[in-house]
Amino acid sequence: MKKYFLLMVICGILVFSISQIPNISNELAKECSTVSVVNGAASESVFCKGIVEQNYNDFIVNAQISEEDISKVTEGQAVKISCKALGDKMLRGKIKELSDFAYKITYGGVNVTVIDAVIELDDHPKSLKSGYSVTAEIIYTEIKNAVILPFEGIAQEKNGKYYVYRIDNDWAVKEYVDVVFEDEKGAVISGKCNFNTVCEEPESFSGDFVRIKNVGDN
Repeated sequence: MKKYFLLMVICGILVFSISQIPNISNELAKECSTVSVVNGAASESVFCKGIVEQNYNDFIVNAQISEEDISKVTEGQAVKISCKALGDKMLRGKIKELSDFAYKITYGGVNVTVIDAVIELDDHPKSLKSGYSVTAEIIYTEIKNAVILPFEGIAQEKNGKYYVYRIDNDWAVKEYVDVVFEDEKGAVISGKCNFNTVCEEPESFSGDFVRIKNVGDN
């Protein structure tokens, strides 16, 4: 009985040990182009349309926010405003007031529910005119020193997990990351990361460890 028990313990140790062996790709060394991890400001925004209106000696923007986005918007939030009539000039302001009521409008042939918002401008050029159409970007999340992974260096599994392949000498090592949100620069991940570069097109790699060659930035 003791010999049988000892044999079972040994088998259990062997099974556990085998399960801990990393999944090393048996492919030949794979060429790898890399992209750099970026540290910088990142933000999440919602967009809406609006009309410039004169308010005594100043101007305001009357905007309509979709009911799908209104839960992300509060009074006092920063707003960036673009206007075709002003070219590349970007106006800035903040949400001054949100209506207590919602109503339906027809937009692009579809009925949508919106809430009115008043945007107060920080400043405005002399060329601004009442009646101009604008697009307002309302910033509801802003991180000044975010860790950003370029889109070409991150992939997602079917189970929803995000991963990258970081560089470790002649190896590409698979590592999972937590994505907080995405902006135009890439995917913003939570916490600090212990790598500066990742492989491009991680979805083309297989295994936890992949031998690589000709590593270089594009």
